[in-house]
Amino acid sequence: MKDSAGAWAHPHLDQLGLHQAIIQMVEGFKLEFLAAFGNPDATRAAKRKITTLTQSGTCADYITKFRTLAMELDWNNAALRGQFAQGLHWEVSRQIATRKHRPCTLLELQNAALVIDNALCKERASHPPRDSKPSKGSNPARGTSTCPRHP
Repeated sequence: MKDSAGAWAHPHLDQLGLHQAIIQMVEGFKLEFLAAFGNPDATRAAKRKITTLTQSGTCADYITKFRTLAMELDWNNAALRGQFAQGLHWEVSRQIATRKHRPCTLLELQNAALVIDNALCKERASHPPRDSKPSKGSNPARGTSTCPRHP
């Protein structure tokens, strides 16, 4: 920890658990720290971001971004699962919808989406479009995704 947060925290951490400590328990420390330095609108910001998040690259990237935002929320599994499904790329979502066994938990849905997305990426890589020619200014190494989406 650095700067003012570190200056605030270190004395409290040094005394944590001692009888004379102002903050007696780790949970109390966390609450006090967040009250002093946390973003009071973090939950609202995370909700706004997660409801507008969509899979625009690989599913792995989408899962990482989704999980990061989900940690800021106190949503239940069903709500998270529904929101995750809503942001999936349409091809991935379509294949999940046609499965016999539909995922019941967020983790099952994420794993299924990842397997499907990886298969779609592999399929695209093995069958590149015939009329597609790289433009002069394109640099494949600068792309944002290992599996570009076609509109």
